[in-house]
Amino acid sequence: MGEKYLGRFGSMFGMDDPGQVLPQIKRYVEDGRLEISEVMAVELVAKLQAEKKRELEVQNWLVEAARIAAEVLEQRGKFAQALAAAITLEKERRTLRSMLSALQPEAVAALDLQAAEDYVIASRIAAQCGKLSKAVKFAKKAEKTVSGHLASAIACVQAHALAKKHLRGAAKPALSLAVRLRQVGPVIRNSGVFSLSPQGQPPTDLTWLLDNLDHWLDPTLGLAEKAAGELRQITIELRSQMSAIESGEQAANAQLQAAVDKLNPTTDYHSYSRN
Repeated sequence: MGEKYLGRFGSMFGMDDPGQVLPQIKRYVEDGRLEISEVMAVELVAKLQAEKKRELEVQNWLVEAARIAAEVLEQRGKFAQALAAAITLEKERRTLRSMLSALQPEAVAALDLQAAEDYVIASRIAAQCGKLSKAVKFAKKAEKTVSGHLASAIACVQAHALAKKHLRGAAKPALSLAVRLRQVGPVIRNSGVFSLSPQGQPPTDLTWLLDNLDHWLDPTLGLAEKAAGELRQITIELRSQMSAIESGEQAANAQLQAAVDKLNPTTDYHSYSRN
C-alpha cells in the first residue's frame, strides 16, 4: 500500500475528504466489510499523518481513523498490526488532548473517558500478541485515566488468560477485579440486555463478563483458590440479581428507581393541608 495505492483509490473512496470517508468506513464496519474497512482506515491514517501541520479537526479525524484501524485489524486477527495501530492511536490522542486543552478544555473529560476504553482495547491486543507486561501496562493506564474503571480491572485478568493461556500468577489482578465488581452497583437490564454500569463509564455486558468469569474459574487455568473463591461467589451473586430482575423482585434499574422514588412524596400533602 502507500501513495500509489491512494492514487488509484483515493478519489473513489473520497480519501481527499476525511470528513466524508470516516462515516463511510464506519458503515463498512457495521456491515461486516472488514477487509475494505481495514484498507481505508490504514490508508487514511497514513495520509493524515503525512500532514505535519494539522488543525484540531484533522487531528480528531486522525485519532478516529487510528481507532478504527486498531479495532478492525484486531477483528481480522492481525494482532501485530493492530498493536502498532493502537500505539499510533495513543500517540495521536495525546496530541489531540494537548490541542483540546488549549482550544476546547470542556471536551477533555470525554476524550479521557474514550482514552480509557482505547487502553482496554490496546491491552487485549497486546495480550493476543503474547505481550503480557505491555497488556497489563495498557490496562493500568486505563485505570489511571479513569479511576475505578471496571473494564481495566477485567482487562488485567483477561491479559493473563490471553497471553499465557492460564491464570497461574494472576491472583492479585483477580482479587482486584473481585473488589471492583463489588463496588460497581446493582445489575441493570436495559432493552433485555443485562449489564453493569458504573457511574460515568460505558456499560459492561454482563452475559459476556459471566462467560469470561466461568472460563477463568476453570480449574485447568490454575487460578489460586482464594481469588477463584471470591470470583465464584460474585458470579453467584450476579446471576441471583439477574434472576431477581427477571422475576420482578428487583428493579431492572435499581439506581434509577431509587432516584424516582425520591421524587415521589411519601406524604399526601393535599390531605395534610386540609387538616
